[in-house]
Amino acid sequence: MKFCSKCGKMIAEEAIVCPFCGCQVGDVSVPETSTLGILSIIFGAMGGFVGLVLGVIGLINYKIDSNRRNCKIGIGLFCVWFVISIIICGIFIATTLRIFYGNSGNIFWVMSKYVEI
Repeated sequence: MKFCSKCGKMIAEEAIVCPFCGCQVGDVSVPETSTLGILSIIFGAMGGFVGLVLGVIGLINYKIDSNRRNCKIGIGLFCVWFVISIIICGIFIATTLRIFYGNSGNIFWVMSKYVEI
């Protein structure tokens, strides 16, 4: 048993707040969860901006290294998907130009047909 530092009454050893006077007598600490890091990995793997946002928020808030690592993985996965999507869009645009404008699907050749240089 321990005693309250404010009112001096005997309280339970595991008490955080004195039941008699309401004074805080122990540490109130909330354990850090890995929720943001795990969600960052999931959404980052799906290629969503949510993964990037959750990863950045997690890096700002988390102190435990394993949670920070999860956030970094989520951000990295998002970056990989972002680069892949840019490559796919470039291939799609190049293919579309070749379909509509023949073998000379060069964007500058296409523009020169419509713009006087």
